[in-house]
Amino acid sequence: MLRPFEIRAGIKRHFPHLYQLLFLSLLPVFRLWRAYKSWSFKRRVVHNTSYDGHQFFIVIDPKNGLVDRSIFVGGIYELDIVATINNYLPSGGVFVDIGANIGHHSLFAGAVVGDKGKVLSFEPIGQLADQFDESVAINNFTDRIEIVRQACGDKAGKGTISLKRDNLGGSSLVAGGNEVSTESINICVADEVISTLKRKVDMIKIDTEGYEPEVLLGLLKTIERDRPVVILEYSPILWQNNNHETGINLILQFTTRSYKAYDLDHNQELIAEVTNWVMTTPYNQTNLLFLP
Repeated sequence: MLRPFEIRAGIKRHFPHLYQLLFLSLLPVFRLWRAYKSWSFKRRVVHNTSYDGHQFFIVIDPKNGLVDRSIFVGGIYELDIVATINNYLPSGGVFVDIGANIGHHSLFAGAVVGDKGKVLSFEPIGQLADQFDESVAINNFTDRIEIVRQACGDKAGKGTISLKRDNLGGSSLVAGGNEVSTESINICVADEVISTLKRKVDMIKIDTEGYEPEVLLGLLKTIERDRPVVILEYSPILWQNNNHETGINLILQFTTRSYKAYDLDHNQELIAEVTNWVMTTPYNQTNLLFLP
């Protein structure tokens, strides 16, 4: 039997106008239901998640905020990204997750690649990495998922991350604000760690709350060598002065290497003219898909 989020994904993919109409019509009811469901999330639980026959278990904790609550309420997190991983990551393949949070996408990737595949996950925040590690053990995925407890950047070193009160996964190296504390973390260069795998990388997901430009500079060798599919969170709202030049340069790192760029969150719109899209897009944050 299809789960509600799978039905929603099917409608959104095949009937986008109907989806938009239903979304707007039912939004007040959905908000009430979501608020009630979220309110009932009082304690840490192990959640059973599946998509297209790929099943995994994940530890979720209300103390973490947005990501854990979204999984508890909706059954899955960032459905468009999950569907994209399912479409492009092969069985036996290699997936790199930079900014893994509690491991939702890494665990799904682990289910997709199977015991012949490999998932390399970077998560610098100790509380999130510990929780992710629990989920890896519950799924018996220790043979395929490796957690690196470091952030990624353009050079190795130390950093201080601001921890967000209402969304621990939204903690950032570049944006402060609603933090309750900070945590000292180690930063590595992803290319250097990935090279130790001695395997071709099939897919990379980057979600580092505004630090994506620095992460990408430390990934260019892997991108040029393996030409993986890349999902990247585009977050101009977190860049100083909402810098258009940063956005243009970020996307050009791919398009000048013969990648095509798409706005994954908005019907996979092709970004045909990079400068025009960056200058005119109304979105302060969206996920981009880069296909070789």
